[in-house]
Amino acid sequence: MAIDAFVKPFLRLPLFQGLKPLQLTEIVRRADRVVYRPGDMLIEEDKAGDSAIVIMSGEAARMTGTDDGSPAE
Repeated sequence: MAIDAFVKPFLRLPLFQGLKPLQLTEIVRRADRVVYRPGDMLIEEDKAGDSAIVIMSGEAARMTGTDDGSPAE
């Protein structure tokens, strides 16, 4: 897939507005593209992060570490 196909969706995100297309192209070029499946954990509570995650499609839910029956956020 051409790099433009990845850059165009990022141009619509408020986080990246104000960047020049060349800057955004470089960010996209260096990014890892990951496909998560339902139930996969993206990040773990109280753990240091080492990256930023931008969800381009689909949904994510915040779940607590305990199975206390509280709904996902």
